[in-house]
Amino acid sequence: MKQVTSLMHSACLICDLSSLVYQMPYHMEKLINAEGVPTGHTFSFLRSLPKVVNIFKPSVVIFTLDAGYSNRDKIDPEYKANRAKKKTNIKVADVLPIIKSIPCIYLRKQGYEADDLSYTAMLALKNSRLFTNIIVLAKDYDMAYVLRYYPKVKHFMTHDWELTPAGLHERIGVLPNRLPLFKAIFGDSSDNIKGLKLGRNKAIMLKNLRDPEISNSDILNMLTEDQLDKVYTNLKVVRLQKLSDFEISLGMPNIKGLDDYLNYLSVRTIDAKDFIKGFPVDVPKMRGALATLKKVQ
Repeated sequence: MKQVTSLMHSACLICDLSSLVYQMPYHMEKLINAEGVPTGHTFSFLRSLPKVVNIFKPSVVIFTLDAGYSNRDKIDPEYKANRAKKKTNIKVADVLPIIKSIPCIYLRKQGYEADDLSYTAMLALKNSRLFTNIIVLAKDYDMAYVLRYYPKVKHFMTHDWELTPAGLHERIGVLPNRLPLFKAIFGDSSDNIKGLKLGRNKAIMLKNLRDPEISNSDILNMLTEDQLDKVYTNLKVVRLQKLSDFEISLGMPNIKGLDDYLNYLSVRTIDAKDFIKGFPVDVPKMRGALATLKKVQ
């Protein structure tokens, strides 16, 4: 493992592993290994991750993972039901041997989503002042709520796509602190969250949500009792949760383990030793991050 000393400028990279794996380009879907097992998503991940690390040069990399069924399903049985209909051979478990072979921290909690763990880690590490820069990698607007605390969310595949509070307001029309209420009222088709049927009041509601001078209470007062019930249910689903009692694991440099897995994937263009060497870790920062995350427990 290549050890680097702590520098005045240090970055922590927080990656939603579950989200990143599903960003595989469509042309990779046909890749299979010698046994006929789909490998496009793992190959895409292997190619993309070193580029991200090279661009941001973090001292510590943290991955967060979905684990089991989301507790949000209990609140809204229709949550992400649209995705279950899509047939896919992509499994996040297929990239676990990769992150277990590189120096990193990975977090998960049964019944909770990676977004919640990314949010929890970001808040804990921001308050610790261990890092001068915390970068959250995401593919959509799910993590935009963190912008109210830390103004940087980067897109995993393009890198140059950066979401800021001003950018969120320009794209959607609301600031980060109002994003959950916006999604609770208008819904979110990507997560199969149904919005309200506002009819002619839709334009008025949108205008009010975009106006930071109008309070949330005033906005909610516009709704009927049935609509309020729906909004409060949606808020429980869309809000990121600050978690405790989550599992903290360490990935450790393992050239042989990664080499064996690359052979299983039939990947001939990536050298395990070179791949692992591309992930320098600042040992004091890693220890500090671990200690900080354990305090959240």
